[in-house]
Amino acid sequence: MCLIIHKPQGSSVCPDLVSHHISRNPDGFGFLDLSTGKLTRTMSAKRIKKLCKSDAPFVAHFRYATQGDISKSNIHPFRSGKYLVFMNGTIEGLRNPDGLCDTDVIAQTLAYIKPDCVEQYLSIFDVRFLVYNTKTCEVIRTGDWHDIDDVHYSKCPKVRKIYANHPSLSSYQTGWPESTRGYLCDYSTPPYDTDDVSEFDLWSPESGPVLDCYDEMTAGSGRHLVAVYGTLKQDGSNHRLLDSAEFLGSVITEEKMRLICDSLPFVIRGSSDLGRYLKMELYEVDCETLARLDHLEGHPSFYCRERLDAWTLDQLEEMIVRPWVYMVDDLYDTGVYSSEWRNDYAF
Repeated sequence: MCLIIHKPQGSSVCPDLVSHHISRNPDGFGFLDLSTGKLTRTMSAKRIKKLCKSDAPFVAHFRYATQGDISKSNIHPFRSGKYLVFMNGTIEGLRNPDGLCDTDVIAQTLAYIKPDCVEQYLSIFDVRFLVYNTKTCEVIRTGDWHDIDDVHYSKCPKVRKIYANHPSLSSYQTGWPESTRGYLCDYSTPPYDTDDVSEFDLWSPESGPVLDCYDEMTAGSGRHLVAVYGTLKQDGSNHRLLDSAEFLGSVITEEKMRLICDSLPFVIRGSSDLGRYLKMELYEVDCETLARLDHLEGHPSFYCRERLDAWTLDQLEEMIVRPWVYMVDDLYDTGVYSSEWRNDYAF
């Protein structure tokens, strides 16, 4: 997933957009003030929100960990001599014996690239790079970037127009460029430590690409989308039931759900303000595999298989999917919720 924002002097970044990407990419934040060269790495959502309100030109990176631990040492940018390297995307298989992540490997190779060939070299990879030269203050961007109100984004941020007669609209408009007025990010208040959360009422996403059982993401009729958590996830004790399934990536729920991790993992039916945005794994399965999953989960007498809206955590674009998810009734609600089930929970 991840996102890089490159804000030139004189432009502005919508604070609701920042909040949205904090919730989608919570694994660390890097901030480079281009006017002073000061670099900040932080795990604090509150701090990155304040930094992104700066009038100065800056580069901000919101990390979603696909490789490497969640720690300050893996927060972008990575330094290589005079270069600071930000990346959005994943270069599969690009690791070295020292255990460096893909971005760090690329950063170290820049020491061997002629300065006038850096942009050409980085363009080889199907990801988005931003490289800052600390000696010349030059910024190099490669890959498919998106411009909104003179701000550069490493992928297209999700925004939606809100009603022009909303009672709070006038206060939101103050101080923002004309073309950004009346727009909010597609998010609900995230379960992270953020400040100045917008008090707008946010409506459900506009109709867009909704992926279901029989569409371009699947192999045709007889195939189904299933989002799993708990022991069915990779390295889980029941993951063998998905040996013939195709892993499509990770998803995060559109609404806050209640995930109970007390011995058995349970997702409680129905969204809840007290819950969390759940991260699950998305698979395409055939009818035989779906039947095996139903048998394991005791559908419909124990867990009940139901549709649930979720966002794909794709590197280039987010989309709404409606996979099957196994859920239970409020009877199993202990009041202790988590955003993700891990194998080190008691089971």
